[in-house]
Amino acid sequence: MTCFSVIFSIISSAGILHIQLFYKSNYILISRLQIIMSSKSEKFLPQVISRNTHEKIKPENITINIEDACLPFKKQSSEVKKYKNHVHALAQPRPIHPITITWSPDILNFTLDNTAVTKRLTLLNVCPRSIYIHCCGLLNDEARLGAHWHCYPRTRFLLAPGVGARIFIRAKPKEMCPISTSRIGLQVAAAYKRDYVIAYFMIPIQVQFRNYVMLETKQDSSD
Repeated sequence: MTCFSVIFSIISSAGILHIQLFYKSNYILISRLQIIMSSKSEKFLPQVISRNTHEKIKPENITINIEDACLPFKKQSSEVKKYKNHVHALAQPRPIHPITITWSPDILNFTLDNTAVTKRLTLLNVCPRSIYIHCCGLLNDEARLGAHWHCYPRTRFLLAPGVGARIFIRAKPKEMCPISTSRIGLQVAAAYKRDYVIAYFMIPIQVQFRNYVMLETKQDSSD
């Protein structure tokens, strides 16, 4: 037997062995799949998953006592309300340091006839620390019946201790006004830097309308 024939016989025997092993492994996989498909799937579920052995309760078999169910909630709600009111009364928002400002003049007086009037208000920081001040506008809209109002500047500005700032209030009267006088307020907000508590101040404004016209009612027109 030559060397070539020996090598050929070895290669052929190895190939036949490889083919036999391949068919044998496929046969094992196919047989396992057939066993799984033929048997019930419940046997192959994980151990954690199980059937619910409890029976379903019908709605007519459920009984609830409304009085017993509502009493605990009523007691709890009243106690919770008392606790919230107590906490709210104790924990009022307070700034880091007291906030105090002063302004001049104390009361702004407007006498409106036919021309626009502009008043100047000076705000002064009397706190030992720097504060931010912001003009929020008018509180009462009654004066808008007889004039157009504009407050500026409306941007926030920083005031050092002892430093003042100016705010201008401009009123442009309308042709006629249904009220003769009005008392309104200018709201100013002040706060420290990195503080969530804001202090609000109201500056009184007294307005007198010269263009006041009394409106006629139905009774006056019938008379």
